Amino acid sequence: MAELPELASDAAAQAGDAAPEFFKPYPDLSVNFIYNLLFCDNISLFRSEDDSVPGEPWRTLLQEPPDTHALRVLSEDEANESRLRALACHRLFRTGAQVSGKRLFAVIVEVPLSHGLDVLAAYADGQVRYINHAGAMSFFDVGPGDVNVRARRLVISAKPFVQQPGPCAKARMAPPVGDRIRMSFVASDGLRVAEGRFDALQKDARCGPVLAAALSLLQTINTTAQR
Repeated sequence: MAELPELASDAAAQAGDAAPEFFKPYPDLSVNFIYNLLFCDNISLFRSEDDSVPGEPWRTLLQEPPDTHALRVLSEDEANESRLRALACHRLFRTGAQVSGKRLFAVIVEVPLSHGLDVLAAYADGQVRYINHAGAMSFFDVGPGDVNVRARRLVISAKPFVQQPGPCAKARMAPPVGDRIRMSFVASDGLRVAEGRFDALQKDARCGPVLAAALSLLQTINTTAQR
């Protein structure tokens, strides 16, 4: 049976409140940059080196010290992109501010293969980021297409992980290796993780539907790419 998400979260929580490590599962730095952006937990990756003043919502997201009221408003506005809302919640989480409700913004599935890491990230608004084991990337922005529909279904299938009680992870762990598949759930109150062998996850009452939805989304991405 797959490890319970709360147990995986306890392990990740050992990392404390430090800024997330910049993990490098791919040979190409630009691909690693995209990989680390997927989890919406490192605001420093979004900061520009120039002196220009960013417009909204980036002014709110990047402001130092954080404006907790403005961040809370941004995070609760469903008109904003899921990634922006997740970033706002993460900043609130890091300041110790309370975040109302339990909202799921993204599901990220990592599958280590013999030649690299496959990563599929689906966001609640339908956006998708896919990196295959060779570092090739596919991006799908918000829209009404089949990929967007299946991305939203994937996030919906993972709602039980957000509704459960228990601690959330405070930081990410290094990408999985070997035969371990990891599913990360980016929520308004932090990160939850489920990890295990494919067969164990497939049989688990909560993990099975998420894994099936992820496979369906990946098949749709491949079909769309072949058109």
